[in-house]
Amino acid sequence: ENTADTGDMYIFSSHFQVIDGQGNVCDVYPLPVDQYPQETPIGAKCTAQQAFGTVEESGNITVFYKYNMFDEKPTITFEIPLS
Repeated sequence: ENTADTGDMYIFSSHFQVIDGQGNVCDVYPLPVDQYPQETPIGAKCTAQQAFGTVEESGNITVFYKYNMFDEKPTITFEIPLS
């Protein structure tokens, strides 16, 4: 949901880096998806899907999100348990 960006917001796989529970960097995994990223103006929402393949079976993954995909440091980090 774009709640503050006055320009159209567009987030896609290059904004993310995924690390499996063993510390391996994961890559985008080619799966068919039903919802793709779209430019999203302020006040609108976009639901999209993306798949990443893990190198090792993991109980959790770390997801780094970079608002500017060229920044070295992530904007926010998520620790996500897998079931």
